[in-house]
Amino acid sequence: MNKKESASSTALTGKSKNSNKSSSNAIWGQDYRKGFGFLALMVLDFVILTYYYMLLHGIDLFVLLRQPPTALTFDYIGGSANAFSVGSEIVYWALIGVICQMAYLAGRTLIEGSFDFWKSFFGWIGTSLYAVGTAIAVIFSLKIVSINIADIKITLADAPIEVIIAISIILGFYSEESRRLLGRLRRQIVSGMTAEGEEHEKDKAHQ
Repeated sequence: MNKKESASSTALTGKSKNSNKSSSNAIWGQDYRKGFGFLALMVLDFVILTYYYMLLHGIDLFVLLRQPPTALTFDYIGGSANAFSVGSEIVYWALIGVICQMAYLAGRTLIEGSFDFWKSFFGWIGTSLYAVGTAIAVIFSLKIVSINIADIKITLADAPIEVIIAISIILGFYSEESRRLLGRLRRQIVSGMTAEGEEHEKDKAHQ
């Protein structure tokens, strides 16, 4: 190979490397914009949810911003705990947990360079529906029955709103774990019903 051919080959290699680098930068730039677009969507979702949450509680956001309270307190809608007010708290705070989870996953995949907008978008929709349903089922179940975990009895029969809020956020963020907890509650309820049925049959047999 003469000097001219060698120089030509080196130039082509350099162009190829530059082309690959610019292509990689373009793809990263697109992912970067899509990622931040998805995070902006999560912020918008948070703002909309909070607006309606405060509306249900009869709180004026502008008055709250102008005259912030000395201590922030939480209470159920209407001031009392019923199925609607407790359910509303669970839905809102579980969705907040989902937003935190999706924002975390989006940030992690952005850093890894594997962010997919539509995968994240449909994952967010599916996770929101799934997390809200399981959170409602778990919390209302724990208001009726108790569960033992590592010799600790857990029940939400007389739990204050702060506990309901904390658990709703956790169940929203760890939606897969809430499914496992719901399965454990189901097994405990079914075993309790079976034991009660057997006791009833024994009582009938003794009569």
